[in-house]
Amino acid sequence: MQDLIKAIHETPIPNLLIGAGLLFLLLGFVNKLGGFIEVSPEQRRLTIPIGLLVLTVGLILSMRITTPIVGNHNDGETSPPPGKPQASYVRATTNDPNPPTNLRNGPGSDYEIVARIQKGEIFLVDLRGSGEWLPVKTSDNKYGYIHRPIIRVVK
Repeated sequence: MQDLIKAIHETPIPNLLIGAGLLFLLLGFVNKLGGFIEVSPEQRRLTIPIGLLVLTVGLILSMRITTPIVGNHNDGETSPPPGKPQASYVRATTNDPNPPTNLRNGPGSDYEIVARIQKGEIFLVDLRGSGEWLPVKTSDNKYGYIHRPIIRVVK
């Protein structure tokens, strides 16, 4: 579903829906538009709800829909995961056979890459995380997730 929304986002469909929604809303408040379009009272009764629905769908589809762990991943600025105190992190590196390792903005390979961890680079990892992906904080304060099997704790 996320791929479909992303594909729609990259087309003119959201802008067309926004324009159509605004046109429907306008038609809900006028009897005649430019001498070409006449709106009867029965039609006007439906144009406002339809206009609001179409406008809302267009606005939703025009938004960049992602699931970053925190912050806005588009500008590279992130903040610590809520409820995760600094003390829960331990020093680690990766044993990735194909460096650099991707730091992703969510727990899975389908999430966007927010940074790349170079071979030998030290970062902080929260080992209390569950699942196959663990929360990580890099030395330049970027937060993301790395696949658990390629994380190696260092002393």
